[in-house]
Amino acid sequence: MSFVDSMGLEALKTLYNDAKKINIPLLYCGLNDSVLNVIENDEILRTSITKSILRPSLNDGILHLSTLQNI
Repeated sequence: MSFVDSMGLEALKTLYNDAKKINIPLLYCGLNDSVLNVIENDEILRTSITKSILRPSLNDGILHLSTLQNI
């Protein structure tokens, strides 16, 4: 993802919260630096979308998920 507006950020946050409620692991992989900066610089987003779910690549995300229990 190379760009995201405020509606897109809200959608990312909602998707994460919905997945969390039903115990589905969700990672955001391969986000552009500008998108990551927006997330990191917004206090509300930073608390909703934590660094632990951000992965630099899809490969890294798959490796991370493969190490989790119950998957």
